[in-house]
Amino acid sequence: MSATPRRPKRSPRYSKLAENDLRSSQQTCAPTEYSPIFDLAPDSPLRVQGNLTGIPRKLKDLSADWHNARLKWKQESQSGYLVCNQIGNIKMDSFIESVSLPETLLPLCDQLCAIINSLERLMEKMTRWKEAVMSLKELLMAQGKSTQIIFQTWTIERFVQASQRLLQLYQKEMILKKNILENICHSKNKAELMFILACWAHEPYLEKTGMLSIDAMVTETGHVTIS
Repeated sequence: MSATPRRPKRSPRYSKLAENDLRSSQQTCAPTEYSPIFDLAPDSPLRVQGNLTGIPRKLKDLSADWHNARLKWKQESQSGYLVCNQIGNIKMDSFIESVSLPETLLPLCDQLCAIINSLERLMEKMTRWKEAVMSLKELLMAQGKSTQIIFQTWTIERFVQASQRLLQLYQKEMILKKNILENICHSKNKAELMFILACWAHEPYLEKTGMLSIDAMVTETGHVTIS
């Protein structure tokens, strides 16, 4: 009996935090939609020992990029919420003192603008990743391999759909955050201010089911395994 082949090591581009993220998401993850099978096909790239090459390598790297982008977005969003809270505290005092735009808001607005700019640069990368996976699809179609499973259960079309969906969600959330930047300092009362703060904190467009696409990608490409 031959020994069971080892899975390749995790890519260094993939954060170790992924395992914790994945475990928490598995509790609400629908197995029929996201959970890959555990018996690898004989020609699966995950049976390869050492570094992957070609399209499998590109897809695995793109999956890691999406995961790390989610962590970066979360970090910037949390920083932005702290700034929004500071703005909110000043605005609450201004409602009492009947001052529309205190001068102390200016540096905080600059900080929030810098965070928005950082998120926009991240959005530009996401757009490139979506275009990259579209190019891989065109290449596989030209080779007559677009319907073949690449790693465990996904064809290239599933990677395309996941990338398009994620980009769409982040684009909507980006529009919301820009609107918050433009309006938070001009909020007219406490209720309006609290609504704005809640919108930033809860990120309504980054719905949980959409974000599970990232967990599904990193699992599909072998960055993590489900035991």
